[in-house]
Amino acid sequence: MSRSRDFIVTGPDSRRACLSFLGGLDLARVPLGLDVRIRVREPAMTDAPRRRLCALADDVASQVEFPGGGHASGASWRRFLVALHRGEQRMTRDGQVVVVANGSIAGATRQEASDLIAFLEAWGAERGVTFTGGEG
Repeated sequence: MSRSRDFIVTGPDSRRACLSFLGGLDLARVPLGLDVRIRVREPAMTDAPRRRLCALADDVASQVEFPGGGHASGASWRRFLVALHRGEQRMTRDGQVVVVANGSIAGATRQEASDLIAFLEAWGAERGVTFTGGEG
């Protein structure tokens, strides 16, 4: 038997595998030093909300001037708005807004993606953005 076992529980199947392993342990025969770690991880964001976030950011980019003036790409807007939503620090330098931390969506959970989409929609609506949903 391996001396170490990791389980990352993300849903019903991985939960069943973890419980099956634990239920099958013969505690009288478990080797000393057996290390079992169980981590519960929220489900990761899927491609559909990732595409939605990108489409929303593209709509913002085409209709709103970037803080400090000028225009920015949808990707730049997405990073900026994600950082803004997360409450990450911003500062202004010479009329330019600088996002101190990167607003990456890598590793976002489904819940965080849902919250980000709602935030981007509300933020854009406050500024008169017409969202196309990636259709135009």
